Amino acid sequence: MTRLAEELRECDDEELDNRLDNARKELFNLRFQVATGRLDNVARIGQVRKQVACILTVLRDREITASEAVDEDGAPVVPAPRPARRARAAAAAAASEDDGTSSSVGGSPSAVATLVADAEDIELEDEQVDDAAEPAVVSETAAGAAGAAASTVEDADAEEEA
Repeated sequence: MTRLAEELRECDDEELDNRLDNARKELFNLRFQVATGRLDNVARIGQVRKQVACILTVLRDREITASEAVDEDGAPVVPAPRPARRARAAAAAAASEDDGTSSSVGGSPSAVATLVADAEDIELEDEQVDDAAEPAVVSETAAGAAGAAASTVEDADAEEEA
């Protein structure tokens, strides 16, 4: 076992979650730096990806160990459910708790309808903002005249300085 894996196995779940979040943020920043051409050590991306994989492996190992646990009477111990990692899963879970129903992958139909209605309202608001922010249409001749006027002003400023 590597030194990182041994170190991670000694951490509690909360610390592992924090490390996972930090590693994923670092990986995002590294990818951004590669895209902008500012990253000098490209090998760091592979190192961080391995850290993320190692953290996820330790977390999954703990989940499996907890699910296989047996109490003193021989009955299986039901582990407490972990919080959802993704926003969609969290929203579906919250919607099913509000309705008092269990949800499938997509959520209950009423929760989905509510989310769709909310999304449509947001889209309408965005369209209203976009309509207000659109610039006036300028014809090519007007744009050409404006460009000519700007170059005339620049020429006049250059003559005044000389």
